Amino acid sequence: MIINFVRTEVLDFTSIRISGVPMFLSAGIITYILSAFTYTYIERPFLKGGEHKSSLPAGTVPLPVMPGEERIRN
Repeated sequence: MIINFVRTEVLDFTSIRISGVPMFLSAGIITYILSAFTYTYIERPFLKGGEHKSSLPAGTVPLPVMPGEERIRN
């Protein structure tokens, strides 16, 4: 899909049909740019989730600490 896009756009704008190594390099660069964009703005916000200040797994509630007791850390 990207190779066809690059080929038609270069042909439309410059009237030159590229193939071989220049086509491979330009398709690789465009693919890298698109993947960096989609990772940054689409995937990473979902992977980060909510930033929690606690180190407890989701859905757990810390036990209350009674006065005079120390909390045991794992």
